[in-house]
Amino acid sequence: MRIATGGISHETNTFSTLKTDLALFERRGMHGGDAVVPGFAGTRTIMGGFVDGARSEGFEAVPTMLAVVAPVS
Repeated sequence: MRIATGGISHETNTFSTLKTDLALFERRGMHGGDAVVPGFAGTRTIMGGFVDGARSEGFEAVPTMLAVVAPVS
C-alpha cells in the first residue's frame, strides 16, 4: 500500500518582526519529493516517525513536500 505524506508547519510568534513568506520557508526548510524519506528517516521528528512507522508496518510513504519554519524576532 502507498500513502501520500507531506506537510506545512509554521510556528506563530506575535513578537517576531519577520514576515513568513515563501522565501523564509525556502531558507529555513523546504523539502520536496524524493528527498523527504531519506532526509527524515530515523530523525525522531514527526515526518521521521511517519516514515519509520510506514516501513515497520509494511506500507510505502510517498512524499509530496514538507515545509517548516519557525519565525524569530
